[in-house]
Amino acid sequence: MLPRPQTDAVFKKLQSEKDNQVCMDCDRKHPQWASVSYGTFICIECSGVHRSLGVHISFVRSVTMDGWYPKQLAKMKNGGNRRLREFLKKQGFPSGISIKDKYHQKALEMYRENLSKICAGEAPRAIPKIGYEKPAQVIREAKPDNPFTGVTSSSSSSSSSRYMDEECAFIDGNGGGGDGSDNEEAGGHGNGMKLFRRIAGDGDTSNEEGE
Repeated sequence: MLPRPQTDAVFKKLQSEKDNQVCMDCDRKHPQWASVSYGTFICIECSGVHRSLGVHISFVRSVTMDGWYPKQLAKMKNGGNRRLREFLKKQGFPSGISIKDKYHQKALEMYRENLSKICAGEAPRAIPKIGYEKPAQVIREAKPDNPFTGVTSSSSSSSSSRYMDEECAFIDGNGGGGDGSDNEEAGGHGNGMKLFRRIAGDGDTSNEEGE
């Protein structure tokens, strides 16, 4: 890790450049955070979004609070906000896209790979015009609440409602398909009351059976 005075001197020079005085991803001034992966300066708000992308997409460091290694500082020297802005413009990236959509792009993947190659003393490869690829919208299908029956909550609710309607009809004496008078004369009403007691949790039906 480099001594603090050495890194301070490097950042003082880099942040004197006009493009590095404004956040790479918004219009906030005097950004004090950096995406090492692209060698760019970003504000504290955007740094939080960058962290959520994962270190394989954007490795974030504080300009003033974190320690820096030579390879990390080399990326800041060879990167810069101006270079990335020019690259995005050349690739035809639209303005106003989210940080997540911007950096989850093949063109940006090749850009950060080239930056790593340059800092390692290797020759970068030519990047063709890939352009901005609009993320595909994912339509999620409703998953069953019960993995064993495959029943969703909506279908389960309708089935339960239909079941209760049928049981209530039986309890009222109309389950036999007539007007209810025949069922009552034949003891259907009594059988319905037994069923009602079983649903309610009262298992004692001896009184009905003895009548």
